[in-house]
Amino acid sequence: METVCGLGNRKNEYFNRILETEGVEVYESSLLLIHELLSHEIKIGVASSSANCKKVLERLDILHLFSTRVDGEVSAKLGLKGKPEPDIFTTACDNLHVSYSHAIVVEDAVSGVKAGRKGNFGFVLGIAREEMPLNCLKRCT
Repeated sequence: METVCGLGNRKNEYFNRILETEGVEVYESSLLLIHELLSHEIKIGVASSSANCKKVLERLDILHLFSTRVDGEVSAKLGLKGKPEPDIFTTACDNLHVSYSHAIVVEDAVSGVKAGRKGNFGFVLGIAREEMPLNCLKRCT
């Protein structure tokens, strides 16, 4: 049946098929940063709204780099609110035993930057991987 849920399920099927057949690309600069932080014994977690987060990290063979994963699957199990609420970030910090004021949120979505600000983290870094209009960034401040 053509419903919003049905379309979402179909999109997820296509995504998973592409993930298996074509794989995914990783930003080399992100991997370099992760390895540098780990070399200084800085705890790293991944927080994502995606229910496919674990599959993507496994496909890239980098799941082991993260000490905690709070994603769409975990959020559903725990009943966490989605972005722009900070639940996934606070839960990741709790899992890592890191106070929010000492945590850095690195985010590539406006809703995630808003969540980071709302959670009163030590630092929120918004990454624009694609050209983002300035008025979009100003809305987050």
